[in-house]
Amino acid sequence: MQKELIDWTRNYIRQIHPMSWMEERIFEWGPIATNALQKIVEGKTILLLTDEDYSWLEEYIMRKLNDPSLNRPMLPIYPLKKIYANLDGIKNSNDIEIMQDMLNISFESGYFIWYIGKSDHRYTRIAFRDEENFLWVFNDEIQSAFTLKSYDKDCDIKLLELIRLFNSSIDAVLFGEI
Repeated sequence: MQKELIDWTRNYIRQIHPMSWMEERIFEWGPIATNALQKIVEGKTILLLTDEDYSWLEEYIMRKLNDPSLNRPMLPIYPLKKIYANLDGIKNSNDIEIMQDMLNISFESGYFIWYIGKSDHRYTRIAFRDEENFLWVFNDEIQSAFTLKSYDKDCDIKLLELIRLFNSSIDAVLFGEI
């Protein structure tokens, strides 16, 4: 599926929604997006987690991915901060394991975390714990993550374009284009 996704993405960014900056990043995007899309197809829940600088994206992503006009099944996507009220109280590995136990019980079909934020934020202890999570990380090159620069003047635009790309990728997978 990864090669098909890369080919589909290349067509998307060249012809449908031009994203010239993404052209050179397509091989970084392909593996992590493929992994997330496979989890969605498997019925896993998306737990959205952002640092404070990008918290505005949580509501936006949930609305965009589950817009009724999309004419597709609703996706199970929830903000982790609202599911686990003690998130900011996590201090060590044991606290993370307790939270993971609760999430494993709650989401029998499985889940993955979609983290958007800086690599030095306290939430990365949770997000980086499983390399299968969908990571959009700022200012550091992290393996298995898509990296952006928070000081890029077009950062917010790029984030919105990535969300649109990912949302369209979900459609492409669900409707058999990929």
